[in-house]
Amino acid sequence: MAGYSTAILAVLEHLAIRQAIIAGISMGGYITMQMLRDAPGRFNGLILIDTRERADADQAREDRFKTVARIERDGPQPILDEMLPKMVVNDSRREALRQVMASATAAGMIAAQRAMARRPDSTATLRAVRVPALVIGGDRDPITPPGDARRLAGLIPGAQLTIIDQAAHASNFDQPEAFNRAVTEFLGMRFGSK
Repeated sequence: MAGYSTAILAVLEHLAIRQAIIAGISMGGYITMQMLRDAPGRFNGLILIDTRERADADQAREDRFKTVARIERDGPQPILDEMLPKMVVNDSRREALRQVMASATAAGMIAAQRAMARRPDSTATLRAVRVPALVIGGDRDPITPPGDARRLAGLIPGAQLTIIDQAAHASNFDQPEAFNRAVTEFLGMRFGSK
């Protein structure tokens, strides 16, 4: 996660963006939590979506390395086929998400699995957050269930929690109107945005 964080912080530096409202979904949430450790002063606000603060348990870590071996042996397509039903429940959104997921390379998927397997626990990191925060989860997310979102929001002082109905792990993609409404309301309440 440190490598991803460093790369994003370098882009912010290059663009002369001193502070931002930073959002991360799924693995992006893990990266966002790493950025909180690396550069907490860069955050003006925080949005965590369909993610969790805990490091992988031993079995989950082992499963990630088995996934790496499968990708190396069979390519990414079998993994993508297994993941798609966990990502969206809205049938009308499934094909569009399949196309997005199909753009992933084997090398990128392998690097992501290895990074996620080695990520640290972020409980203490979230307890130290002192900026406005929104946590979003899908009510039908089998990867990071609503209980994960509730627990994560409970760690961040003053965090707002939104559970989106009829949404799986890609809640932003599955129910874009509800997702956009939650984010827009959070920004309006916390930052005076419309």
